[in-house]
Amino acid sequence: MQDFLQARVARLVCDGGMDLDVMREEGIACLELFGAQKTIGFEHLGEVERAYLEPSSKIGSFKQPASHVRTGLPLLPERVEGPLRPHRSVKIVLSGGSYACRGCDRPVDFVFGRTFPPCPVCHREMRARAVINVHETLCSAMRPQ
Repeated sequence: MQDFLQARVARLVCDGGMDLDVMREEGIACLELFGAQKTIGFEHLGEVERAYLEPSSKIGSFKQPASHVRTGLPLLPERVEGPLRPHRSVKIVLSGGSYACRGCDRPVDFVFGRTFPPCPVCHREMRARAVINVHETLCSAMRPQ
């Protein structure tokens, strides 16, 4: 009975942003979180209002209301090709727009010709284009111009 009373829930995602400190404490890798979110139908973190590590070690999630969905980090492997591939800091922005940090999902708008700086929140150096719809973004890149 005491184990039941001491069981705790850890918040991993709040309003589309990963809590990296809690994830580190709980031993949850980003790819593990991404896999759990994809399994229940999320395409990007901007759709996730909250995600929790339950006492059962499963990740439970709640969807943002449609009016609050924002662009977010695509839940794709790091080595994806095409328009959603990751970009390192100091690389030049070839296509302006919103990019999310691969570490914490903080979206920032960048203009063509500038360089990607490290994330001001988690200092990670990888970004990916922030999206509302992964499928449309991938398909639009394959359409002839």
